[in-house]
Amino acid sequence: GRDLIANAISLNSVIMNSGRVIGPALAGMFLALVGVATCFYVNAASYITVIMALALMRTRELRPIETVTRTRGQLRLGLRYVQENPLLRDVLIATSVVGTFAFNFTITLPELSKVTFGYGGDAWPYTFLMTAMGVGAMIGGLFVAHRSRPTTRLLAVLAGLFGIFLSGVAYSPNVGIAIALMVPTGVASIAFLSTANALLQLNSAENMRGRVMSLYATGVLGTTPVGALIIGQVIQASDPRIGILIGSLLTIATGSWLLFAFGRGRTVEVVALA
Repeated sequence: GRDLIANAISLNSVIMNSGRVIGPALAGMFLALVGVATCFYVNAASYITVIMALALMRTRELRPIETVTRTRGQLRLGLRYVQENPLLRDVLIATSVVGTFAFNFTITLPELSKVTFGYGGDAWPYTFLMTAMGVGAMIGGLFVAHRSRPTTRLLAVLAGLFGIFLSGVAYSPNVGIAIALMVPTGVASIAFLSTANALLQLNSAENMRGRVMSLYATGVLGTTPVGALIIGQVIQASDPRIGILIGSLLTIATGSWLLFAFGRGRTVEVVALA
């Protein structure tokens, strides 16, 4: 039900990010004991569990929602719907910017460990960095789940906090401080995404929610390869700290822009489109 959407989204984030705690720790152990190839085999085998879980879902208990008959021009209609609803548009722009430039941890953190802190091929610093972020992400998900309803001001504040903590990671003097700062970074990052997700779902008409959430997924996940290419080039030309700092500063700027935009009273009227 709509009254539990925000809670469900946040708990889903907690479940997903528990893997970011367990996975890197197991991967580090497997890397040390049996090598890289075995890690890939174990990862492939884990999908058997996913397939089993999907097969065991009780589809009769799913909540049916209003669907739209497939016709030409639906993508254009979805884009127009978002464009005409300022809150949806601003949240999607914000998540796209942050997704492009800040969520490149698989690029930035290995380089930070290898180049900046000088650990070369050692896997443990990267393992602990990702595990610390996963712990923080679980805390952030539980924090948002505890709230009864997400707010636009909370989204703006979380973006700013995410950028600030990420800046701290960029200028950490040693790997220990970087690992410690990855915990609040994980808290703010997942709280930001969970809040944005809930805002979009709660403020979208039922027959448009699928298209709005597809745009959200594109902004958060689909832009990451583009951002990785850009940030990777920046790191190659300068330093891993600079690559992380660019993402953090753009995230802080995004939070400031959201605070200004929402402070002007931008709201959205949830309307259905045929």
